[in-house]
Amino acid sequence: MIKMSMKSCWFDSADIAKRMDAATRRVLTRFGQYVRKIARHSIRTCKGASQPGEPPHGHTGLLQRFIFYGYDKASGSFAIGGSMLIGPSKLSGRVSETALFALEYGGRTTTVEYRYRPGERRTKAYKQITIKARPFMGPAFERSKQQLPELWQDCLHRLG
Repeated sequence: MIKMSMKSCWFDSADIAKRMDAATRRVLTRFGQYVRKIARHSIRTCKGASQPGEPPHGHTGLLQRFIFYGYDKASGSFAIGGSMLIGPSKLSGRVSETALFALEYGGRTTTVEYRYRPGERRTKAYKQITIKARPFMGPAFERSKQQLPELWQDCLHRLG
């Protein structure tokens, strides 16, 4: 005699949505790690400025260390999916808020110069500069997109 439980054949949409959320989070997190790794490795530590169109040179290593990624869960009930935020964080100091955008896409930004004169207090001078595009996140993303099908393959089976 064969016994079969109908519970094992039942379609549970809440369970599937929960598993899909977990799978999406795992895949997008691995994708964010991969994009960050490629972007970090594209930034060389060299003296001088890089050529326009090539990734920027990292003189102090701060740009490489401050590239982050984070999973942003989609809002709403039964929302399957989310998004991944990947990119450099703004550093305090001489860099304005538009500097990283100008570095990636080109454009104008403001920089701060400190001047020291003997016998006087230091003075700040704000200077408008134009930066030609030196993309590093866009090319890293484009190069990483090839890995997405491999990351999604059998993602639900791996969650058990």
